[in-house]
Amino acid sequence: PFYGFPQGDDQPDYSQIEASIQGHMAEHDDFFPPDAAKGLEAHLKSLGKDVTITVHEGSGHAFMAPHNALGTQDEELAATVWPQAVAFLHEHLAAST
Repeated sequence: PFYGFPQGDDQPDYSQIEASIQGHMAEHDDFFPPDAAKGLEAHLKSLGKDVTITVHEGSGHAFMAPHNALGTQDEELAATVWPQAVAFLHEHLAAST
């Protein structure tokens, strides 16, 4: 839910996605800017996918990573986002078992 994003012209076939998607992105991210994250969310929704991408205000790239070279870890935000991600996984994985 945190890392990985489409790069370049060769895009995946998003129509094949069957899983729900929850993404947590940074407001200040030169790798995958908020406009790109919201654009991906809009594209996936246009395909009928269950997707929610949240851009966290004031955050920097790798805000969840405790040992990132950018120095952008945000412990307070991570403490809020991590339980949301775990709850999402429990909700969606438990339903499929």
